Amino acid sequence: VIFFFFKQKTAYEIYQCDWSSDVCSSDLSVYGGGGFDTVRMYDSVSDDTFTANPNSATMSGAGYIHFVDDVDNIYGYASAGNDQAIFNDSAGDDIYKAYPNLAWMYNNSFYNYAGNFEKVYAYGSSGDNDLAYLYDSIGTDTFKAYPTISWMYGDGFFNLVTRFESLYAYNKFGGDDRAFFYDSQGDDTFKAYPGLAWMYGNDYMNLASGYARIEA
Repeated sequence: VIFFFFKQKTAYEIYQCDWSSDVCSSDLSVYGGGGFDTVRMYDSVSDDTFTANPNSATMSGAGYIHFVDDVDNIYGYASAGNDQAIFNDSAGDDIYKAYPNLAWMYNNSFYNYAGNFEKVYAYGSSGDNDLAYLYDSIGTDTFKAYPTISWMYGDGFFNLVTRFESLYAYNKFGGDDRAFFYDSQGDDTFKAYPGLAWMYGNDYMNLASGYARIEA
């Protein structure tokens, strides 16, 4: 008894509501079927999790779960609470981009978006040629890169990626940002120029651009 939704052409909007109504329910499933469909999912006032897979997603929290499937474009929005978003990649090559409180993953068959989530986690797959791009805030941020897992964090955000073959981290908006590189157990190479550094080894490459302070 806690949601309503409506359809307009091929666009669905799913809300979490906090009043009692005959049109509200704790669970909802929406299935696309042909066409170029878009779904927009909204959180509750409590702690929620948005999980986005290629062409499907869930938004869930205390007492409810909303599920969509067979949809091309999926947008998840947070507004209140300690919310998190989770992106899972496809079996093909995907691109992931994350700013503070804003992230999306896509390829030529799907597009998933998360807005205003405090914590965002993106999962790639070993063997795919997945690319990840992380961008800083206007404050002071930290970037840490390991061969299979990396993250960037600052005031009010935390973005993590794992098992992306190539990762690019950018300090574009200022602040006393720092980048840390960590090697694998195998043979690795680290190269550093003023404002640009990268480390690579078997099946991974991590790069940091625009950082004045870099440690490896």
